[in-house]
Amino acid sequence: RFFAEGTGSGKYVFMVDEAHNLVDRGRDMYSARVDTSLFREFRKKIRNPFPALWKKAGKCMTALRRLPEPEGGWRLLEEDEWAYFTDTVSLLYVALGQELDRFRRGDRTSQTAEKRAAREDILQMYFELGHYLLIFENMEEDYAVYTEASEEKDRNIILFCLDPGRSLRACMDRGCGSILFSATLLPVQYYKKLLGGTEEDYEIYARSAFDPARRRVFLVGDVTSRYRDRSPENFTKIADCIYNIVSCRHGNYMIFFPSYAFLEQTADVYLEKYPDSEENRVLVQTADMSQGEREAFLDRFNAYRNDRSLLGFCVLGGVFGEGIDLRDDRLIGVIVIGTGIPGIGPDRQILREYFDREEKKGFDYAYRYPGMNKVLQAAGRAIRTAEDVGIVALLDDRFLTGAYRQLFPAEWTECETVTVNRVSDRVSRFWDEWL
Repeated sequence: RFFAEGTGSGKYVFMVDEAHNLVDRGRDMYSARVDTSLFREFRKKIRNPFPALWKKAGKCMTALRRLPEPEGGWRLLEEDEWAYFTDTVSLLYVALGQELDRFRRGDRTSQTAEKRAAREDILQMYFELGHYLLIFENMEEDYAVYTEASEEKDRNIILFCLDPGRSLRACMDRGCGSILFSATLLPVQYYKKLLGGTEEDYEIYARSAFDPARRRVFLVGDVTSRYRDRSPENFTKIADCIYNIVSCRHGNYMIFFPSYAFLEQTADVYLEKYPDSEENRVLVQTADMSQGEREAFLDRFNAYRNDRSLLGFCVLGGVFGEGIDLRDDRLIGVIVIGTGIPGIGPDRQILREYFDREEKKGFDYAYRYPGMNKVLQAAGRAIRTAEDVGIVALLDDRFLTGAYRQLFPAEWTECETVTVNRVSDRVSRFWDEWL
């Protein structure tokens, strides 16, 4: 709103907190998706009062259904395969705008009750198609267009923003400067590129004011979360490792898992072997938690007692993995299972292929770096003030490799490599130093 008339340019400095989130949010903002269901539902509502719009929306739906069938779940589209669909969208968009102009002018032809009732539907469709056409006009080589299979046999088209840097840079250039900051902009060159930075822009690593000795990071190297290695034996080993860590000191802990399925399977094993009790209580995050249930979950951590433990089983990258502030003894330990690698899907595969061509780092850009950011965010829940003392345990053999060690914050100077059977000895020794 400050720049709509071009009067605000050059007068503002943009300060962007939690800037690590801007990569995915920028990618979402500068992408567009249209499904046949959009036109189908619209046509149901406007058939009688607006037959001309009903007909044009039908042509859009037909054009979308004529896209090539996705093979193996999804398919990249060539421009000549989807150009006709965009033409039909443009025609419908113009017609929608004309009808909205009639409403605005109070044209008698738009004053019937049936037509007035459909005004919001027309306005919503106008915004939806306007976004699609705006993204279409903005597309360059940093985009891919694809269609993916749908369970209900709907057809769709996705204009997918691969690198939001160009578009974000255009926004930030409207001011006289921008400052983007986050505790987890690692590796910084990855974020600098995708957030619109140039070689002339500065990056600064501000060392933490917290004493690194008050945090100990344990790398448990004899467990893994790889999909191919998931088995009852592996879940049991992870459950044993969790117990070995939390049994060293009573207190509040959060344990982060790579998915709800992984969480549920491990929780079942853990609770069977180490049953829930007054002394050791386990809370489990669920996918359908309401806002009230989330608040109640966190409220349990606000009460600390030194004669019992509270374990929160959570999903990595979820609502409890970022933005929560449990200070002092409200949280004394964080355990992260797995490297946070996103699930395989068309968007991740397309990103990998694109950045393999552009940067020769397709796997890093599509999987490793986004996953590690979730790990660092979760680990950051452990230490919130200069007086806090806590532990972080990373459970996966991949954390021992150079590819991951080089992504650790500079403050993680106190890292110990341990095994499931030895971790309790090392954790106990750390607590003995501070208690």
